Amino acid sequence: MTNFAGKLPYVQNLSQSVDYRNEANQQQMGWELPCTVIAISDDGLFVTVNFEMVQNAFQFPQITIPVFMSEYVRLPIQIGTRGYTTFVDVPTEQITAEKSTPATFKNFGNLNKVLVFQPITNKGWPSNPDINTVWMYGPNGVTIQDEAGNSVVTITPTGITLKSGTSFISIAKNGAIDIEGTSVKIMGKDFLTHHHSGVSTGSSNTGNVV
Repeated sequence: MTNFAGKLPYVQNLSQSVDYRNEANQQQMGWELPCTVIAISDDGLFVTVNFEMVQNAFQFPQITIPVFMSEYVRLPIQIGTRGYTTFVDVPTEQITAEKSTPATFKNFGNLNKVLVFQPITNKGWPSNPDINTVWMYGPNGVTIQDEAGNSVVTITPTGITLKSGTSFISIAKNGAIDIEGTSVKIMGKDFLTHHHSGVSTGSSNTGNVV
């Protein structure tokens, strides 16, 4: 089939214009590129990333963007965490509460507003002891609680604490166990008010438990 594009400048220019517009729109959407965290906001919700790319024709800037995660499971992102950027079609500033104005399709001109950091797995992670269980850990441990913080389970490198209201159980790494509560029951019997049979009251103490 004969190609008349070269003989028809209007058709040729129109095709080039469409290609240019498509490329410009693609640039505006942002790229999904590998990156590494180099700084973290005080609340842990935003990170500054460095793009792990060969700097050839493009000089990729370091940018600060929100982390892709749920309100109900906060990831302990660290400096050096690896991931990639993913993009949203419109600015995220209103949905992340950075601004109060709703998003529009207006040209935003700044990829910080549409890119989000997504962590990714890598072979350098510690080996999972059981891939069929939910495995959670952090540099300082793990905290699990209800939204109001009435009941809290805290796991740290030095021990475990289970707390609900004013009652708690503390298990220290050195072997110490501390229990605090209005009542403590063992096998259905109240530990604070239970009695031993076969002994007489008096000033003597029983021997140490072996």
